[in-house]
Amino acid sequence: HAIRYVYSKEIAEDLVSDVFCKFWKNESYKNITSSFRYYLFRSVRNTAFTYLRSEFNAVEKFDNINLVVVSENLKADSICIYEETLHRVKLLVDSMPPQCKKIFLLSRFESKGNKEIAKELNLSLKTIEAHMGKALGIMRKGLKDYLTLIFIYWCL
Repeated sequence: HAIRYVYSKEIAEDLVSDVFCKFWKNESYKNITSSFRYYLFRSVRNTAFTYLRSEFNAVEKFDNINLVVVSENLKADSICIYEETLHRVKLLVDSMPPQCKKIFLLSRFESKGNKEIAKELNLSLKTIEAHMGKALGIMRKGLKDYLTLIFIYWCL
């Protein structure tokens, strides 16, 4: 049901898992007067809409971000390397799964802690840590050779 809204199996599974955890933790089942099935479907739908709304806002913020103020006295080579690095970072971030991308942006570009992100997205701390590990792995793998070349360039 959730995959119809978010178009990602992994995110849909996370959302459904979170709904069931909240359902059990908050003992919501005690207050349901209609069918459980209807309640859970509605909860998953609402959680998916909340996720999509927050995802849209995070992507919008990232598009407007300027990572570093480039001073006028930088060499042309430095500016070129900066722009190339920025482009590569944006490509790597865009290649991340949506949930992973959102968590990475909140952590690294909005300086939010894992607990704060978990609370904001209504996810468990372990889920946030797993997504951050995955995001950092993508960044390390994608920038490994590239950063080595930049280091060699600066040493020459």
